[in-house]
Formats: sequence, C-alpha cells, structure tokens
Amino acid sequence: MRILLLTHYYAPEFGAPQRRWSALVGRFLAAGHQVTVAAPVPHYPMGRPSAEQRREHPVGAVERGMHGETVLRTAYLPHRGDIATRTADHLVAAGDALLRLSRRFARPADRPNVIVATAPAIPTLLLGKILAALWEVPLVVEMRDAWPDLVTQVGGAGPDAAGATPSTTAAAPSASPHASSTTVQAPSAGNSGRNEGSIPATSPRVPEVDAQRLPDAGPATPSAPPAGNSGRNEGSIPATSPRAPEVEGNPATPSADPATPSAAPATPDPITPLDPDTLAVEALVAASATSFPVELPVALPLHRRLLGRCVAVAKGAVHHQVTDWQAGARAVVTTTGRFAEVLRTRGIDPVRVVRNGTDLSRIPPQRDHLPGDHEELRCLYLGNMGRSQGLDTTVRAAARLAREGMKIQLRLVGHGVEAQALADLARELDAPVTVLPRIPHREVGEQYAWADTVIVSLRSWQPFAWTVPSKLYEILATGRHITALLEGEAADVVRDAEAGDVLPPEDEDALVELWRELAADRSRTAVRTSGRAWVAEHADDDQLARAYLEILGRVVANPTR
Repeated sequence: MRILLLTHYYAPEFGAPQRRWSALVGRFLAAGHQVTVAAPVPHYPMGRPSAEQRREHPVGAVERGMHGETVLRTAYLPHRGDIATRTADHLVAAGDALLRLSRRFARPADRPNVIVATAPAIPTLLLGKILAALWEVPLVVEMRDAWPDLVTQVGGAGPDAAGATPSTTAAAPSASPHASSTTVQAPSAGNSGRNEGSIPATSPRVPEVDAQRLPDAGPATPSAPPAGNSGRNEGSIPATSPRAPEVEGNPATPSADPATPSAAPATPDPITPLDPDTLAVEALVAASATSFPVELPVALPLHRRLLGRCVAVAKGAVHHQVTDWQAGARAVVTTTGRFAEVLRTRGIDPVRVVRNGTDLSRIPPQRDHLPGDHEELRCLYLGNMGRSQGLDTTVRAAARLAREGMKIQLRLVGHGVEAQALADLARELDAPVTVLPRIPHREVGEQYAWADTVIVSLRSWQPFAWTVPSKLYEILATGRHITALLEGEAADVVRDAEAGDVLPPEDEDALVELWRELAADRSRTAVRTSGRAWVAEHADDDQLARAYLEILGRVVANPTR
C-alpha cells in the first residue's frame, strides 16, 4: 500500500502521538508498505522550532525519516500555547500541506492508496477530507482523544497562564546521599530531548530533594534547604517553566521542495510525560473560561453574555462539523473502546479501535525495594501538570498524612499550567512534596526505581471516561503499583491488569486512606507481572501495527461504502 499520513505532530518531536506514529510507521515499512508523512517543521512543545530544528527541517523539505519514510515539512505559525494561536498554527500547517501535497501528487499514478488524518489537530481532518475528495481515495480518520466532545464538554476552570516559554530540562536528583538541592540545566547540545536509550531496569536510589524557587533569568543551582527541613517543599519550580501543549488487535514561509531528501533525524524520545493531545485539552480548558451556559446570569455585562453565547454557538458548530467529517470517512480509528461506542451511537460506522501502546523491549520491569531501603511511602507522578489532572488532591492528601505523623514523600515531575500552583500549595500546606521540571526520557527509569507507587490521575469530566492516558501503558510495563484516580475505560484497564488500586477522581479522603494502608502494608506495593502481561496481550506495538494494517487493507480493498 501507499499510505499518506497527515499529522501536526511527528518525529523528531517527542510526545504521545509522535511515539505512536513512529512505532506504527516503522512497522508499516518493515511490512513492505510505502509511507509519506506530511507534518509541519518540528515546533512542539515550545510553539516555535529551535535553531537546530529550523536548520535541519526547513519548510518545504522532503526528508528521509528515521525508518525510511518520506517526510514533507510544511509551514507553521509560532504560537503561545493558547487556543487561538494554536488553532491558527493548525490552520496554517493544513493550508500549506494542501498546496504542497497537491503539487507532489499531481500525477494520479503517484497518489496514495489511502489517507490517514489524525487529530488533534482538527484542521488536519478537513485537509484529509479535501484531498480524499480531490484524488478519489479513501480517508481514514483517527481520533486520538474524545474529540469533538472535549470542545463542548470541558468546563471552565479559569484562564491559563499567558503564553509559553522555552523549556529547560531538569537533571534527575543526584545519587549522592548528601544531595539536598535540585539542579536545573538546559539540554545538552544536540540532545533536544531526544531518546538516548531505553529505561534502565535498575538505577541508583534517588534521594529526596526540595524544589527551590529559581530565578526567572534562567537555569540555576539553588542553595541547600535549611536544616531540619526533612524533605518538605520549601519553594516551587521556576515561574517561567513552559506550559504544557487505543482494540483491534490493539512566521514560516513556504519554499520549494528540495530535489533530494535530507538526512534522517535522530531517534525521537519514545515516551514523554507530556503530549500534544493533553496540551490541546488544557488550551480548551483555558478557552472555556470565557464560555458560559446558554442561560447566562443577567448580572453579567452585556458584552460578556454575548461572548458566552457566541462561544457556545461556535462550540456546537465545531462539534457538528467534526462529527460530519468522522461520518464521511471510510473508517474511523479511536484509541479506546468506550469512545468508539460513543461514535457508533452517533451513526458513525465503521469505527475501529487501535490503542496507544508501548514497546516492551524498551521498558524493562522494575524490581522490589530491598527491606529497610526507606521508611517513607514514595508516591510518584510523571506527566503534565494541568487542570485536567487534578493533582492538588495528591498534594492535600500528602499534607494530611504528614500531619498525622506518617512518613510520606510525593514527587511530581513534569510541567504544565498548574505546576507553579502545585508547588505553592505544597509550601502553603508544609506538605512533603517535591515538584520537579520535565526530565528527559533516559532519566525516567530512575524515577520509577525510586517510587513505591505511581499516580495516574484525571478529573471527573465525562470525556475522560472515554480516554486512557498513553503513559498508563508504560507504567503497566514497569510493574510498579499504580494509584489510579480514574474512572471509565482507564480505570477498567488498571483493574483488568490487576496493577494497583482504583479510586474515584479527586477523592481526597479515599486517597488518604489508600496511602495510609500502603504505608502500613508494603507488600501491596510489590512489583507485579500482571500489568506487563496485559500490555503484551493488548497494547504491544507489534500487535497494534498489524491491526492498523488490517484496517487500512480492508479500506483499500473496498474504498467505497
């Protein structure tokens, strides 16, 4: 088959969709298929490319990807991470892709047999629909999240922080037993967050450290905390840390295409705690701060009531249009069974499920801690710290248990719009919480080795009952106990895999009780093999790629309904 993939996110960027499609494309090519990818110049997550990315992946370049695929680089628009500028970026990329792909595939004999348009970004779906109609080839729409429902059902939660700034990469805490501070440093030259190896099975014990308030001017090494601190949070992460933008089997200016492909990029980071889908949700949450129910309080100023009505109408129009594009596709692929059922109830058919997954060969299982290794219960969160996760519940639970005299350490690693607020809350409550900036994937194994239990958390919003955080599959593969503040399909996965304890989202009392029980009986946090076995059966990359190719093969064999 000749497959055209339309995506706004692709290697050498790192994130959940990038990792998903890098794994799939490599296996498609290994099976003998041809793959062309249309994607913008890499500019995730900062909203603009680095100097190295602009040099290596210019607009209009035709590259040879890391697996041998052809990658056409399209234009982009620098954005601040908010919904308006991010949507403008999506529109620019889709419009430029339409022009470039029309020229590249002007001869019918060269055109793809099938187009796959993956969303978010939503304009990518429109691009796929137009090209499929022009070329008379089948379109497969992939919905990686519960879109368009997140547009219309995510409630307001206040405005996001204004804009994103270039990120820094935090080194994992020093292995020295005398370490008492966190060093925040920029990524090494040429690294750009790319993968440098798989997760180590074992790693040095990571001592507790304190998140210190760092100056806005840039990376620094904070001074040691005062004596007697006992590992409790005395500060917060940098105020300038960047905002963060599943079962069948399982200012840019366009330029002319170069005559020859450029060199293949380095292998991207296979998994990252952040992903563009999550960032898109966070942007929608921010936008929802200005959307009000249709029945608006009369006391509101007229312009705000009109704005609220306009936003509500716009959301409804987006929901209707995306549903129409889904219905017009030859097949729709989702990453969870529950969202597939939601789409089927809307008359969309066929809907297939290909989960997100992981490569077990790169995720070795963790080991149990030795008896007496540490007294405190160690709770770890890796990922986006946004409003979608509701992580203030974990900070408050840790503070309550510490006041009871229980030894506990909560470590939150990542970045997002709520990271600073979480660090401030920890300081206010004198909670035993460490908040660290995002780390490169090569250091994630050290964090898993440190932990007794790993947290996966989403708020109790209806669309989240239809989604599964992609990082859950990696955590299952490590064998660590999972503290799951989840509902819906994600909660079902944890239960089916017998991988930990499932609690209602944002239930502080239930979380306090669970962690109290885990501290009293550490055998409950023992490494288990059931989670890894579940991934091998349901979410292994090899299996998922075979399922996807089966879907595409059926579509190509029967391109009309």
